[in-house]
Amino acid sequence: MDQKRKDEPKARIEKFLLFFGSLEAKIMSYAYRGQKTI
Repeated sequence: MDQKRKDEPKARIEKFLLFFGSLEAKIMSYAYRGQKTI
């Protein structure tokens, strides 16, 4: 029980980082594509 409570925030942070990372990758690809067209 105690172990699960400790792991919960870590899993939440990892999920957030994963989401933020994919979001950042999308923005980067959009910016890169924008630079190519200019």
